[in-house]
Amino acid sequence: MTIPAKYEDEIYKLYPTDIYYIETIDRRTYLYTASRVYESSENLLSLEKLLEAAGFIRVRKNCIINKYKLRSMMISKNSHIEAVLGNDEHIVVTRSYIAGIKEAFAR
Repeated sequence: MTIPAKYEDEIYKLYPTDIYYIETIDRRTYLYTASRVYESSENLLSLEKLLEAAGFIRVRKNCIINKYKLRSMMISKNSHIEAVLGNDEHIVVTRSYIAGIKEAFAR
């Protein structure tokens, strides 16, 4: 399975294993890999359903992460949990999704 995504003026096929996380900002969906940020024409909900079997989990209303890229979790100053990914990105996990990420991290 591949996900079509745009970088500059070219369309690429991304494998789920290459994607660290996906987020929506201002109604645009961005896919983050180790070295680039791609844009997708798909919305976050459809990508979440498509990639659920590949290990993607929701951590915020506008963000899903690849649980296989999850390196660690830490508690931040304001008692939020941050997911630290393999590319050193820190993603804030909102309270609604803490149980899900803890379960994913334990597996």
